Amino acid sequence: MNSESISLYAVAKTNKPEIKGKPLIKPKPLLFDRLDSWLNNHEKPVRYSLLSLCLLFSFLLFNARISEGNDDSLYIESGYNYATNFFHYYYTANAPFYPMFLGLVISIIGIKLIWPKLTSVLFNFLALLFFYKSFKTRMPTALLIPVLLTVAVNSYFQYFASQTYTEAIFLFVESLFFFYFFKLLDSLNELDHVPLKNNFKLWLAVGFLAFFLTMTRNVAAGVLLAMMFYFLIQKKMEVCAFFHRLLPGF
Repeated sequence: MNSESISLYAVAKTNKPEIKGKPLIKPKPLLFDRLDSWLNNHEKPVRYSLLSLCLLFSFLLFNARISEGNDDSLYIESGYNYATNFFHYYYTANAPFYPMFLGLVISIIGIKLIWPKLTSVLFNFLALLFFYKSFKTRMPTALLIPVLLTVAVNSYFQYFASQTYTEAIFLFVESLFFFYFFKLLDSLNELDHVPLKNNFKLWLAVGFLAFFLTMTRNVAAGVLLAMMFYFLIQKKMEVCAFFHRLLPGF
């Protein structure tokens, strides 16, 4: 082997990645990872753009009329009854929280249809904001943003943003519930054993929001069972015992 061949062999051996002792050449990040990194690096403008689109489509698709269904007129009528005779009127058609809220709005402003509809726009906007805050550290941003973008510009979601239905306020209360429930989970996961009194404020927030969920839509009554089942899977037996004591009264 001549000197030229020896030098070429030495160069090739030097440039060849070794498995032991030296790191291998890093592969290029996938498109998903690059997108996720870009979104995280531009978190503020992405968040503001998302919320601005939500508001824009809410007003572009804003419907100032009573809808073709009966529920919204029923809620407004019940809200008026609460506003004029709160202690002697009982709404029993379904969950009563939204008619009570409309009663508060009507007692302040009167029966002006545009204002209850604007509160639905506000609830829809805040729901998107708190869903973003709840899940931004719990799932890839490259997955979260497309999902919330679909919600922000979806005509079906935005239809309910300008109606006096329970959907908008329910989404808002649900987003708040997730926000505080995840805070509670983080607190419980810090240590294997966390006394309930150490985070009673979070427990109160989660409890009140679970109550308002069920008072907004009856289907949310299963939230306590879902929470108990989750803590059972996570083997949080002290928390499960706490829920077991709550369920008979609930």
